[in-house]
Amino acid sequence: MSNAQKFIDKYKLFESAVRTTYGLANEDSVRNFLCRQPEFSRYQAEIVCCQETRNLLQHQPMVRGEYPVEPSDKLIETLDFLMAKVLDRRTCMDICTKASAVFSAKPSDSVRKAMAMMRLKRYSCIPIVDDEGRVLGIFGEGSIFDYLADEGIVELSNELCFADIEDYTHIDGREGVLNLFVSHNYPVDKLLNRIESALDATGRFQVAIVTNTGNKSEPLQGIVTPWDVIAGDVL
Repeated sequence: MSNAQKFIDKYKLFESAVRTTYGLANEDSVRNFLCRQPEFSRYQAEIVCCQETRNLLQHQPMVRGEYPVEPSDKLIETLDFLMAKVLDRRTCMDICTKASAVFSAKPSDSVRKAMAMMRLKRYSCIPIVDDEGRVLGIFGEGSIFDYLADEGIVELSNELCFADIEDYTHIDGREGVLNLFVSHNYPVDKLLNRIESALDATGRFQVAIVTNTGNKSEPLQGIVTPWDVIAGDVL
């Protein structure tokens, strides 16, 4: 089989995989869709090249019974790579920090001690959980500043616990901060789209809380922070 026929056959499978994986209609452009996705942004040139090569092979007449161009082995390898990336659609559980490795606090825990650990580990936020591991709130860098400003306090009491400042650790977050609940199998690309859409109104993504089905009443399975997104190489 020639490279041209091999490429055409592979591209048909590629288009079908994209439409099935992302739920695209037949009239939707696979090329335009993928080029808009954050995890494919660095591969726009390759996506366009593959699509234009397919168009040339399928829509231009053959010359003396042969295709006008013959795709290189490298181009076929590129198409195989894009196909693998589509089929290996990463989930939030793939890139999150697992619950066993998450530093969290209970409502009865000392705020000062937790802050000391956060400073040592360079954590910008931590979840507040109950005895069943369900997330009750998120304590972020801004939470304590809001508390001090509202209460007119200049020094934290050693006895201050998270239950005392629950008004400043709501899941819904402070103004300008976005927290989300997502299921363990929630696609990373969908999370990125939600973040991008919400940031226009909120300003900053803080954390995505991963549970089994994305329900707030379920135990924590992991958290996705901006650093996890960067480390996951999906931006």
